[in-house]
Amino acid sequence: MIVVVGSPVHRRSLGDGPSSVAGPGPAIARSAAVAGSAVQLVGKVGTDPVGDATLLALVRDGVGHAAMLRDPSHPTPVAAPAEPDDDPFEGDGSRLTAGPTVRPLPMDAEDLELALRYLGTFAVLVMAEVIDQAGLAVATEAARYAGASLLIVLPDGAAALDLPAEAIVLGAPPADEDGIFAQTVGTCAAALDRGLSPVDALRATLAAAGWESASASNGPAPVSSARRAG
Repeated sequence: MIVVVGSPVHRRSLGDGPSSVAGPGPAIARSAAVAGSAVQLVGKVGTDPVGDATLLALVRDGVGHAAMLRDPSHPTPVAAPAEPDDDPFEGDGSRLTAGPTVRPLPMDAEDLELALRYLGTFAVLVMAEVIDQAGLAVATEAARYAGASLLIVLPDGAAALDLPAEAIVLGAPPADEDGIFAQTVGTCAAALDRGLSPVDALRATLAAAGWESASASNGPAPVSSARRAG
């Protein structure tokens, strides 16, 4: 099983169709589910009807929410509807990004520890949302305890963190409007879930998606950033 950490944002439908879920975490989770893995998304939504609709949208995407936290003090964030030519359910459905002005509800280290303890055993932990050094320490300990691969997505311009040597680290582009980066991360996580070594999973995924590894290790678990080839 894959656990993806990254709070969702609700996205209303333009017409009569169902609403969807936006944000890097949900996009990565759905891509991993499309690749055939069981996936649980860890994050936070409000205790409101919009939060309920967000969880239903995750179910439609094949993504579990057993450890999704509910926040009674904040409403679930809502993004603008996708344009007709940016339908998040077209193709592989990886185009599930939130608008730049819409931010998901924040999580802290205690939130993350609670959620990961509830889920228990997993094979891959994807930190699509890097909280802070304390949250990263929680994720690292949980992955080590579960014997899981740890995949960390660092946003563009992220503050310097003390990253664990065993992690696979991917530097996210400033924007992912076409969803290719999220699809790449989800596919890599699914390859790890199938039992590929971190090196093999990363190299195969980046090569298939047309990305190049900016740096890689020959050891059992690479620490790497990525850039699009060409």
